[in-house]
Amino acid sequence: MEIVDYLRIAKRRLAILIAVPVLAGVLAVGYVLLTPQQYTASAYVSGSTLVGGEYGPYSGPQGVEHLVNDFVATTTSPVVATMAAERVDATARDIADSIEVTRAGLSSHVEVTYTTSDPDEARPVVAAVAAESLENMFAPSVRIAEAQVESAKQSLRDANTAASEFQGRHPDLLTSPREASPTVRAEHKDLLAEQRAARETLTVALQTATQAKAQMTASSAEAIQSTPARREPLAPRLLVRALPAVGTGLFLAVGLVALLELAGRPFGRPEPVGPRSGDAAGDGAVSSPYSGIR
Repeated sequence: MEIVDYLRIAKRRLAILIAVPVLAGVLAVGYVLLTPQQYTASAYVSGSTLVGGEYGPYSGPQGVEHLVNDFVATTTSPVVATMAAERVDATARDIADSIEVTRAGLSSHVEVTYTTSDPDEARPVVAAVAAESLENMFAPSVRIAEAQVESAKQSLRDANTAASEFQGRHPDLLTSPREASPTVRAEHKDLLAEQRAARETLTVALQTATQAKAQMTASSAEAIQSTPARREPLAPRLLVRALPAVGTGLFLAVGLVALLELAGRPFGRPEPVGPRSGDAAGDGAVSSPYSGIR
């Protein structure tokens, strides 16, 4: 078939090619208009105060990337949705289905958005999700750091006790250490080295705990900036629904026209090849190339 044949078919089936896409678009618009109005609230989290530090979990050149990736994964996890649902009047399923996280370019700023039909629900939910995400990210670090501090304190207490008891058994170490045997002096030296190592470990543990608590404070709910719920514009919603529906309707219309054209063609046997009536050979006679030779 040539282009002119396709144009002829399109002209003959023009009603179908127009009606089906229009009907699909009307149905999509009706669906949008009948759907409850949606409201969106946002919460902004700045990671600039959460990155860096010698003992922080997000230090080094890749600190920002690790922070953003962990925040996105944590915010969209079912655990955060469940914990946030306990704070607000929303179900964990609705939160998980309607929460979105986007990053501002390559910066450490992250935006959390929540969309719902209840304007009074949007802002509390998005703020609760952001707060629960940060708490889940930094609270474990604080607990681990505090446990390390307690362990370091216990190690220092054990080292002090061991050194004190040894000195009690060998009082000459304090009064006249040169008179003590080389074995005693060597053992005492090892105990003092353990004391110094325990003090250094405790110092590092305290610094780590201090920084972890500082980051936990920086990531508290007060550090999250949330916006009031805003009504979603109607025009973008119509375009998002109507345009794909019209395109799908046009595709279906073309398919329907093709089926109708195929169904309208005859599917009989091909006409036999032979002489037509009125040929020189006469009715039913087969002409021969030698018929004119005598």
